[in-house]
Amino acid sequence: LSVLHHPPMSKRIAAPLLCALVCFMLSVVMPMAYGNDDRQNYREAIAKLRSGDHEGFNRLAASLRHYMLYPYLKYHALNSRLSSANRSAILDFLENHQTLPVQPILKRRWLRRLGNERNWTLFLEHYEIQDDAQLNCYYLRALYGSGQQELALSQTAEAWIKAESQPKACDPLFDAWRKSSYFTDPVIWQRLELALAANEVTLARYLVRQFDSGRDVAEQFYDAHVRPRRIIGNREYQQNSPRHRQIMQHVLPRLASQDPEAALQTWRSLGTRMGFSEGELSALRHRLARALATEEHFPEVAERALITEQETIHTLMQLAVQQQRWPEVIYWAEALNEPQAHQPEVQYWLARALQLSTGELERARLGLRSLAERRHYYGFWAAQYLGIPGQLNANPVYDQRTAVTRLRNKPNFARSLELFAVGDELNGRREWYAGLATLSPLDQRVAAELALANGLLPLTITTANHANAEHALHLRFPVAYLPQYRRASLDTGVEVPTLLAVTRQESAWDHRAVSHANAYGLMQLLPSTARLVARRFQLRPPTTTSLHDPGTNIALGSRHLAWLLDRYDGQLIPAMAAYNAGEHRADRWLRERDDMPLDVWIETIPFRETRNYVKNALAFRHVYAQLIGSPLPFVNREQLRTRAR
Repeated sequence: LSVLHHPPMSKRIAAPLLCALVCFMLSVVMPMAYGNDDRQNYREAIAKLRSGDHEGFNRLAASLRHYMLYPYLKYHALNSRLSSANRSAILDFLENHQTLPVQPILKRRWLRRLGNERNWTLFLEHYEIQDDAQLNCYYLRALYGSGQQELALSQTAEAWIKAESQPKACDPLFDAWRKSSYFTDPVIWQRLELALAANEVTLARYLVRQFDSGRDVAEQFYDAHVRPRRIIGNREYQQNSPRHRQIMQHVLPRLASQDPEAALQTWRSLGTRMGFSEGELSALRHRLARALATEEHFPEVAERALITEQETIHTLMQLAVQQQRWPEVIYWAEALNEPQAHQPEVQYWLARALQLSTGELERARLGLRSLAERRHYYGFWAAQYLGIPGQLNANPVYDQRTAVTRLRNKPNFARSLELFAVGDELNGRREWYAGLATLSPLDQRVAAELALANGLLPLTITTANHANAEHALHLRFPVAYLPQYRRASLDTGVEVPTLLAVTRQESAWDHRAVSHANAYGLMQLLPSTARLVARRFQLRPPTTTSLHDPGTNIALGSRHLAWLLDRYDGQLIPAMAAYNAGEHRADRWLRERDDMPLDVWIETIPFRETRNYVKNALAFRHVYAQLIGSPLPFVNREQLRTRAR
């Protein structure tokens, strides 16, 4: 999500200006008609507020009392001076604008300010329990500081027992709590378990030092986590106690990833010595089965029936696919219950395993035929192996103009569109999703049509997904900038559907998008990558700002993809993997799994993000190819097996 950055404001404001600001914020006005002058004045008012020109802001705000975004001027005014804003102005806004999505945001920020100032009375008066670790600690501190120490301390363990370090606002509370009778070894042990499960070893080491009488066992737990081989043949870890059973349940699967044979031997030697309950044995058996299968050790035939947990069965099937252990794939796929047994992934790999191992070609063909009727990544693969076109199953487009007009006038959507019009996309999306939550699935579909009618393509896609409008392909796969993509295809030789698919997966058509890794624009280019591409193709070096320009981004992104395709001898899937994860990783994955069926190779990509990226982009390419009338095979036949560089 794009974020509006507000420059820091001056620390002081003249009394008359503050008075005028407070009077402005206290007023409540109903939205009325508006025009382009209102939009321009609104933008100028926000600009003056950010620059510290409060007098100019107040003057423009006074002229916008009739404007539907007037409450947002009040919000920005309060938010910019939250540390000095009048209490009555804040309470007035919170009371009179409860339908605005920014109301709870402002309230949380105000409560944090109250907590930081230790204004416990006012904090308790307005705090409501919520999923916010910092505010929850302020709440407990407010109880403690207002004379309710016992109540605060009795609830602190829940705030402390987390897998990660907690906000610094919690420290004074935790300091007092650790001196109380509520701070016990069992409580510390609970957090130690969570920390080690999350591999937070620094936190775990700190926790070990907090133990009183149980430090020796806690040290064993920590040491075994760091060095799992310590449990091999070590009777200290095989004692019949609850904590040693917990240690073994945690460490045995970790040992399996380092030394499968030792893990199996240790598991089989435990017998009844440690007093595991049936539930504990079952949980450990399933965790160990997953860990061992990762290292190509699947359960023996006699032990298969003991694996009953559906998640584990599904994982074993996936691992068997990656290792091309087709009899194992068949067994675990057929062991799944409904509804997992009918997932496209399971149906596809069962059919492929039957093709490749048992000779049951007719059963495999029927499975693929059923799957090929679905518009799905695995459905397209099924169609590929049957030699038939993949199915789109699109719904016809109906005239929604009356319904769209009705929805446009609902307050959330009216404000959302106006916020987009003045350039406030963050709050535009907030209003949109707040309105979306109040609609039926049918009206959510109409909302997607409204987004499309206003050129809000990223919002169109997400809204259609909210509405489960699976077959409304004009909503889920919109197209923009087609002339630029056609020119990029002419310049690079990369097919238009491929470029559209990568864009749809990368940014969902948001040319303003900036990723957490600082990739920009439609095709999500890192500035360093964009500059490198420009040098390779003797183009003008782009600025960060210019990467938001669709033409510039498409020109550079298409050339980068073309370069990757050339690097991988025309292999589209490795090129897509490299576009997402980098060519050095894709090179390694190809070297490690050379001459592998392409559908299997995709399943072996170790990064879940990249694996899903490739699956989506490949499926999107097939959809776009048919939508724009440029049909392509799902995968070229000569690319059905990988080739290392």
